[in-house]
Amino acid sequence: MRAIHAVLSCLLFAFAAAASAAPRVLAIPVDGMTREALVFEPAAATAEPRPLVLAFHGHGANMRAFAKLSELHSRWPQAIVVYPQGLPTPSKGDPAGRKPGWQVHGADDRDLKFVDALLRTLRRDYRIDERRIFATGFSNGAAFALRLWRERGETFAGFGIVAGALEPPARLPLAKPVVHVAGAQDARFPLAEVEATIAEERRAAGASATGEACGEGCRLYRGGEAEVKVVVHPGGHVYPPQAAELTIDFFRSLRFGAEAERGGGMKGDIVQYPSQGRELIGLLYKPPGDGPFPVYLWNHGSEHDPPPGARLAQFWVPHGFVLFAPLRSGHGPNPGPWIGDEQQRIVEPQSAAGFRELIALHERANDDVIAAVRWIARQPYVDRTRIVVAGGSAGAVQALLTAERDAREHLGVHCVVAMAPAAEAWSNPHWAERLGRAIDAAHAPIFLLQAANDYSTGPSEVLGPRLDAKGAPNRHRLFPAHGAAGEPAQGHAGFFADPAAWGEDVLAFLHDCGAR
Repeated sequence: MRAIHAVLSCLLFAFAAAASAAPRVLAIPVDGMTREALVFEPAAATAEPRPLVLAFHGHGANMRAFAKLSELHSRWPQAIVVYPQGLPTPSKGDPAGRKPGWQVHGADDRDLKFVDALLRTLRRDYRIDERRIFATGFSNGAAFALRLWRERGETFAGFGIVAGALEPPARLPLAKPVVHVAGAQDARFPLAEVEATIAEERRAAGASATGEACGEGCRLYRGGEAEVKVVVHPGGHVYPPQAAELTIDFFRSLRFGAEAERGGGMKGDIVQYPSQGRELIGLLYKPPGDGPFPVYLWNHGSEHDPPPGARLAQFWVPHGFVLFAPLRSGHGPNPGPWIGDEQQRIVEPQSAAGFRELIALHERANDDVIAAVRWIARQPYVDRTRIVVAGGSAGAVQALLTAERDAREHLGVHCVVAMAPAAEAWSNPHWAERLGRAIDAAHAPIFLLQAANDYSTGPSEVLGPRLDAKGAPNRHRLFPAHGAAGEPAQGHAGFFADPAAWGEDVLAFLHDCGAR
């Protein structure tokens, strides 16, 4: 898995911070005491399970102060970010225990019980993505996060440790991805003590002793089961400005690493491709051998953190295709503004002027798709004469825009599969004309398909006949309702993700258009 160096733009951060919802104070009874936590939940409702981040303040601080200091919730507004409140706890600097903190060792499990109860409550109140529960902390809070690693490690997908260390001779029982941020001049947790903890993190992960450079002060150690990312800044015992960004970018990147490992036993890789002066990531699965193989390039929808790759790979790789799922700018851990935020700024997207702004965003995003097509075509295991560009929803818009550009720029696109292009936004009357124009200009054959219980069947009703008029192998099909008939989400994203629903039809199309 390649190193991922993704930094979200200042513009994206500003909009995310402005959009953050007011926090909820959660009160939980634990062993006769009322424990509190500050919960920031995403403003937008979704059926998709949410990642969860538990963020532990340092000794003497509190949940509100750490929320203000780190702004983790603003940097990942799609996640549920929780700042638990510690209780008065003795420490080296506070032996009387007058200030709040966390128990990092010993037999007392007061704070472990709190975390257990907190997780039970959060699971009751929210849809939590069990594969993406993370813990991070600063100083004493970082040391407590390391205790969670030792005693509750199976619960957490990864850790962010800032200015903290294990107390020897503590050992970590299992491998976990971690980003560890330390200060070269830290007097509370001296670098030598932190380096011993990092060595233990590497030992647990089976990571190499040398690592590789990943930026200023940054070293990445790859293990057989996890990776350890270490960033040393020149300061002392502080929560540095870059710590929150490093932590959230690392947590978000782990989803795509896990996705690459869920390809039905096939090896997936996170790859990087250049576009618009940025290094963007994508997921890539290939059949065994040297090839050359045809390519099925899948364009995700408008989600901020799209779920690309693994399930589609289980279908396409056994059929002899490379499955390449590039992420566009601003999606996942990629740098750049997210198109969802940018669309919110358009005052009247259904007006002619507003739609011009809207389509300009999609056309700019299409530069990333074109860059991905050109990148994959250069790989030695690829048959560049059999590249299929596909996508669903906003990704289907991208597939059609790519077909249009292919006709002008001779990209080598062989066939196009468009699943429900703009179906969720079809009430905007300008989509039909713009996508119809792309279809008319395309040279590569196109298959447009969607389920009958999609948000709108307008794309099939309006664009389908236009495709049929171009002649075979161009075609369209409106499939029966997918999943629950009254659930448009099942007829939309649920349909895209289920090759059992459309696989034979798409394979037949690819045979007819010469990509198979």
